[in-house]
Amino acid sequence: MPQELVHISVRRLPVRLLTLVLLLAAGVGSYFAVRWYIGNTMAEYFNTTENNLEVARTAVSLAPDDPLPHWRIAQVSQKILPLDQQHHAILSRSPLAEGFMRLFGIYSLSASSIWPDPTMT
Repeated sequence: MPQELVHISVRRLPVRLLTLVLLLAAGVGSYFAVRWYIGNTMAEYFNTTENNLEVARTAVSLAPDDPLPHWRIAQVSQKILPLDQQHHAILSRSPLAEGFMRLFGIYSLSASSIWPDPTMT
């Protein structure tokens, strides 16, 4: 009858180091998985009518790559911020939006778009 339990001797240094590295990798992975889960859960059950921006920011800090906490922070920002500060709150960390606005500003302030060409009239 085959033995169902495998015994591994960890008395040798390479086996001990490999075991420690695997346990450390599992611990670090578990930490980030639980952190993401807590941030996502906070964002999912977040009440946007209370307008608590700190809870939304905490959810974003716990799950930075999850889109739901960013969506919640945008919802709260849209409700509580004045109109002139909304674009900065939403687009402040977007290099794509900044590049688009820069190109649009250069185009809108170019001579051909503001002043008519005197030879055309």
